Amino acid sequence: MEEQQSSPRVNSALLGKYTGRRVRLTGKVLNVNQAAKRALILASDGGEVSVQFHAENPGLDTTFVEIVGTVVDVTTIRQLIAIKMSDNLDLTVVDRAVKMAQEARFAELFTLP
Repeated sequence: MEEQQSSPRVNSALLGKYTGRRVRLTGKVLNVNQAAKRALILASDGGEVSVQFHAENPGLDTTFVEIVGTVVDVTTIRQLIAIKMSDNLDLTVVDRAVKMAQEARFAELFTLP
């Protein structure tokens, strides 16, 4: 059986804590530059994150998205996959969940068994 890798939920302020690790970032797609293979995402905490992608269709043709990828640096994620989210997603609620997931008292709710 393949071992599952944890991918904690993050906002832009938390990226530096997870450099080199797989994470999940939920946000609003601001801009997609197909030629440069980069997108700009507004994270749940209001910070902007650059997303590097390699696919012809990176799945960013939506308003809100969850990016699963590897943190390159404090402002950049290398995308593995993109998951389309509802068009009426409330990023304030998402950010509360991200912050709760970082608290030790809620850790078991947000980690793999």
